[in-house]
Amino acid sequence: MADEVKSQPSQQELEAQLREAMQKGDMATVVKIASQLNKAAKTRESAELEAKKTQITDLAEKVKVGFVGLIDRFGADIVALVGEKKAIINLSWSYEEQLPTVKIVKGSSTVRKTGGGGNPQKFDMKTEDMLATFGSQEYKDGVSFNDAWAATTDKNVRYAIRKKLIKLQTGG
Repeated sequence: MADEVKSQPSQQELEAQLREAMQKGDMATVVKIASQLNKAAKTRESAELEAKKTQITDLAEKVKVGFVGLIDRFGADIVALVGEKKAIINLSWSYEEQLPTVKIVKGSSTVRKTGGGGNPQKFDMKTEDMLATFGSQEYKDGVSFNDAWAATTDKNVRYAIRKKLIKLQTGG
């Protein structure tokens, strides 16, 4: 006997089966079909989210290329004004307010040795400034940096948020 390949029923077919099972009062089948519908919805949502992430990554790369072009055009002026090549340039755009923000600051990250044998990095960047620049961006699970920061006073959670902000700030 040849193995038959079972095709997955469509959403409409599953919904019809669900209605039929509900009318019969067959709760085991209702749960099974509802689970299949839920799994199909999650798979569809995951595929849509992945497609959006890919589009955002591609768009971010195009913006990055344009930004690098601007830096190439104005880089010598920036270095001359700031006085070194460690300038940090933040460019942001608020779609809500339709306002561009550009900040050019002298690079201020330093490495400081401690007597304990470690090499911690000390960043002289204020969290408030980084939140003003990157606060509306997604931190984790659809929550913005600003919302995540405001939602907790736990020093370990805030430290994790700050580390991600520093990565964004320094391009690391």
